[in-house]
Amino acid sequence: SNARRADQLHVRFLRRSATATEREIWAQRFTTEDDKLLAAALIASDEYYLWSQGRESINPPVTIGAATGS
Repeated sequence: SNARRADQLHVRFLRRSATATEREIWAQRFTTEDDKLLAAALIASDEYYLWSQGRESINPPVTIGAATGS
């Protein structure tokens, strides 16, 4: 179940499954550590940062010209 938790968090934050090495490391760490630690590590990663810069905004800003059609 710890390996499954690692995979779920990787999919949630990085949009991919954990590698075999990542899964093994975090499955062991989950015996003494919380899911929040992995979530924080994933959010702080370069991979998450790069992914987040390319995603579309849920509520893109509307410019005055676009809102009025001019």
